[in-house]
Amino acid sequence: MSKRISYSALAAYEQCPLKFKFEYIDNLRDIYHQRRAYLSFGESIHIALRKFFEIREVKERTLDKLRSVLLNNWVHNGYATPEEENEYKQQALSVVEQFYTHSDINAQPLYLEEFFQIPVGNFFLTCKIDRIDELTDDNVEVIDYKTGKFLPGLEGSDSELSRIQQLRIYAFCIWERLRLFPQKLSVYYLQHNKKISTNCTQKQIKETKKYIIKLYKRISKDNKFLPKKGAFCKSCDYSVICPVMGLGIKPAEREKLKEDYKLTIKSLESIRNDLYTLNRSSVYISGILDTDTLIKKSLDMVMRLADVDKGVFIGVDEQNLLNVLHSVGITTTYKHPPLGPDGLMALLKTNEEGLPEAQFVNDLDIKKDYRALILDDSDTKTLMLLPLLAKRQFLGLIVLGNHRDGSPFDNYDVSLLQNFAVQIAISLHNAKLYELAITDGLTKLYIRRHFLRKLNYEIERSKKFKTDLNLMMIDIDHFKKINDEHGHPAGDSILCLLADLLKSEIDSGSTIARYGGEEFIIILPQISLNDAKEVAERLRSAVENYKFAVKDTFMPLTVSIGVAGQNYEFCSEEKFIEQADTALYKSKQLGRNRVTVYSKRQ
Repeated sequence: MSKRISYSALAAYEQCPLKFKFEYIDNLRDIYHQRRAYLSFGESIHIALRKFFEIREVKERTLDKLRSVLLNNWVHNGYATPEEENEYKQQALSVVEQFYTHSDINAQPLYLEEFFQIPVGNFFLTCKIDRIDELTDDNVEVIDYKTGKFLPGLEGSDSELSRIQQLRIYAFCIWERLRLFPQKLSVYYLQHNKKISTNCTQKQIKETKKYIIKLYKRISKDNKFLPKKGAFCKSCDYSVICPVMGLGIKPAEREKLKEDYKLTIKSLESIRNDLYTLNRSSVYISGILDTDTLIKKSLDMVMRLADVDKGVFIGVDEQNLLNVLHSVGITTTYKHPPLGPDGLMALLKTNEEGLPEAQFVNDLDIKKDYRALILDDSDTKTLMLLPLLAKRQFLGLIVLGNHRDGSPFDNYDVSLLQNFAVQIAISLHNAKLYELAITDGLTKLYIRRHFLRKLNYEIERSKKFKTDLNLMMIDIDHFKKINDEHGHPAGDSILCLLADLLKSEIDSGSTIARYGGEEFIIILPQISLNDAKEVAERLRSAVENYKFAVKDTFMPLTVSIGVAGQNYEFCSEEKFIEQADTALYKSKQLGRNRVTVYSKRQ
């Protein structure tokens, strides 16, 4: 092992021993290092602040000068597009402007980006410190700039401790080389314009030295360098060759570097394409508020992203029952999977919080219980299970079967697809909230307010495309008698049964709403008035012939219907509704259980 080790190397080992091995023992950085936009962004700001404070004449330290220094020293690497680079550049200008406004720009630092090489036992420790300011003759302040978006308290305690340890290592180096006491240790979180400081003691410096020596010995004796899974895995340069991430790519060997490098680049391009598809799909589904559309589109997209030929979307209803909401490529179908929520939870792998997480099952011949999740489809050999969780609530499960190329599922599939599953769950949660806001709690039909918005939309669309539009208003005959004789719960049951019947008889392009009490209203777009009358007559007949049963008691039911039609030269929404209501009133006058079409004579 090298007799010279940097703070960055120590931090890498603490973060993940395998990452340390890849970078500092195998020297794979030049192969796998990816220039990232946020790193160039941070480097640009660091350079600008160093050059700005190197200006000794305070009167020359103007805001325009700081902006100019930033732009003249801008690091251009790592940006996907010119647009992305410009966004980062504008963000960087905002950061330095905040710094200029709220910081002491008159400070005269003792050292800027100073390099240290300190003997510690039988090795040397190296580091570079952003800034050292004088407090008194013998005391100094260590200042470390952070350009990321994190703030203490917003991340886990481990990352906070690592930043404190970093400052203490800097303090040790300053004391050992300069014999200046680092009384104050500060981190400047530039994006938040927040400076956080802590005091340092001689005892801490001695403890830090012991920590450095102990960690170096640990590294020297390590012959396994086991990977450690953590929050930084997804952004790690070595994720493509890491067994924890499971991307299945072997590390490049020096003697066949060119061949391995080409394979690595090909794999990286495939991953980049997957991430691009993931991002586009996530953006797309986040805008879908119709639950049924969201379910079908989500399953279709996740199947294409996973490159599978079978998929099932299982939801959990208000009674905590499992329902198959959509399936693709399955030879057998169930409305309900042959196991309940408890049975499902017993099959799912859970995390430390007891919440289900994504997993794959590649040995279905042994783990036969999992076949119930793919509706006992006999052709399925491998499964990917994607739980849908939003605000710690289990909303359902997406089950995928069989890669098209016949390969088994692996950790890469889990890493990629669980991110999309999170977005699907959030979108499903939002769609359900939206659905609650626009639907009647009893009948699950649209409420009057949403109906009026929909009517306005359909009127504008009909004007634009010059198509016909019709309204149908429905009223239950003698509904008060049902409530009086059988009670309001029976009346509520009748309303629900009728709502379900209307939904089954009307095509999906129409809009059905509960207009108030026992009145319903339907928008019928893009059909003629005669066709609308036929639809109304079919509905009336269906209601008359349907056996409405409440607690084993059959209740004969009829409805009166009024129909109004408009071509693209429309009257107002209010007048249109009034016409349908007038026709409905005429049906009542003529003896009920009939359909009347509005005419101007009415």
